Amino acid sequence: MAAFAHDPGGHGGVDAAKRAHIGNDVALVQGAITQDRKWLPEELEPTKALYRALTEEHVDADVIVWPEAAIPQLLEDMGEYLEPILESVRTRGNAFVFGVVEYEPDTQ
Repeated sequence: MAAFAHDPGGHGGVDAAKRAHIGNDVALVQGAITQDRKWLPEELEPTKALYRALTEEHVDADVIVWPEAAIPQLLEDMGEYLEPILESVRTRGNAFVFGVVEYEPDTQ
């Protein structure tokens, strides 16, 4: 599992989340997908669509936060999906905090 924060101010990584303070508008995006459904292959595209839609509903928030492994897909396979979301966040100057599944073949 890996966690990432997109910080448009260029301050780097998780520091963006640490700088969030009272007065910032924080959107906690939760798809509420049950664990028995989340990891089914046929649920991947509907899950991605749901998180994209929920994120778009909160584009005016200063910080958008997804739960860990919101999208049940490896980070290396998510570039095409994440890029438009990250671009939208960059354009607005927001912070985006999300967790993803990461696989390192040299580890057990």
